[in-house]
Amino acid sequence: MLHEHRYRVLEVLGTGGFGVTYLVEELPHGGLAAIKEYLPSEVAVRHGNEVLPRSSSTTEDFDWGFERFLDEARTLAHFEHAHVVRVHGYFEANNTAYIVMEYEDGRPLSVLLERHGTLTEEQLKRVIFPILDGLREVHSRNFLHRDIKPSNVYVRRSDDSPVLLDFGAARQAFGRRSRKMTALITPGYSPPEQYESASEAQGYWSDIYALAALCYRAITGEAPAASLRRRDLSEEGRDPVVQLADQCDRYPGYSTAMLGAVDWALRLDGWDRPHSVDEWLSAIEGCAEFGGPTRVVNSQTAAASTIAITPRRCLLVGRGRDMDVTLPHTSVSRVHAELLLPPQHESDGSGRSGYIVKDCGSSNGTFVLRGNRWAPISEVLVRAHDRLRLGDYETSAEDLAAMAGWPEEDSDDYHRDGGAYSVLADVGVRRDPRSGELMGG
Repeated sequence: MLHEHRYRVLEVLGTGGFGVTYLVEELPHGGLAAIKEYLPSEVAVRHGNEVLPRSSSTTEDFDWGFERFLDEARTLAHFEHAHVVRVHGYFEANNTAYIVMEYEDGRPLSVLLERHGTLTEEQLKRVIFPILDGLREVHSRNFLHRDIKPSNVYVRRSDDSPVLLDFGAARQAFGRRSRKMTALITPGYSPPEQYESASEAQGYWSDIYALAALCYRAITGEAPAASLRRRDLSEEGRDPVVQLADQCDRYPGYSTAMLGAVDWALRLDGWDRPHSVDEWLSAIEGCAEFGGPTRVVNSQTAAASTIAITPRRCLLVGRGRDMDVTLPHTSVSRVHAELLLPPQHESDGSGRSGYIVKDCGSSNGTFVLRGNRWAPISEVLVRAHDRLRLGDYETSAEDLAAMAGWPEEDSDDYHRDGGAYSVLADVGVRRDPRSGELMGG
């Protein structure tokens, strides 16, 4: 029995390094549910019915993971999407925590792929389009799945519709913090940035890589090679993952758009992948060229030290004097755009810096220069020197950051010294003298 006799355990549905999932009967009405128990095996042990830290040295990690587990439960409880597992609630008991989820009666996609080998494009789209719609909802709440793979996509017996299960965000965060807990990795499906325990380069593009790897498996019959092995071999020009679009004749029935979109999302450098569900969908459906540098995203970028995705710093840019950076130009809206500084600016491992620029519903639009064309954007990841246009006002992300006094190094001394900032003559910037926060012109 669990939680004051409200649930009767029927069987174990699955076990892993982070916990155990049970099939339970909900009393007294007899409905079925799935309950996931927090039991990180590398730092905890079961003693009777209770879950306890293995030793005093693991207590801090156990407690930290406990809070991340509950954080994930609270976030998932807000999702109400037909293709994302429904969380009904959570509770604490037996010195641990439990997440109560909808029981999905179905079969893992991994089992279906083992049985059938490959899928047609139409069959694959019937799986991934609903999952992408659910993933859009997940990302819109600044959350990552972090463990997309065929075994975590269930196909319901009732109507053959897919549902995304078993989020790995808390497990991944715990693995990054604790040396006693290995990182959450699924060879073939985890992107290279997920292997790096200190990496802050994970984001929506990481989930998209994993889903593209699932597509690759469904198209070719084999999962892609592990991304770290790919990276090592790619340095020698021997990436074992073939470019599907270059071998269309091997995959009859698949469109060039679909194959090229999978190729794009499987690029090893996160900068070079689609950065939103909608951008990748456009490529799959042939509505946009794949492989371009523009990266449209639905929301903010990921800070991998937390479960939720949180920007480190942001600026509002516009004509209004209450903006962080004021641009007194007639084509610029009062609240025109937002500039976010993602973690990659400091630690994407490539020595490059970047920003996210988001249009805030401006009248005259926000644009990024791609080749010889100004491309309108809603939200885009850009390099520091990329040219931007706010209405008719031309600038760059780096210029906007400099206008606001963002330093190259994130130094507390810089914010305390209260020194003058070098800004363009027509840009107003001021800071609160006590907190150092930007207050507009």
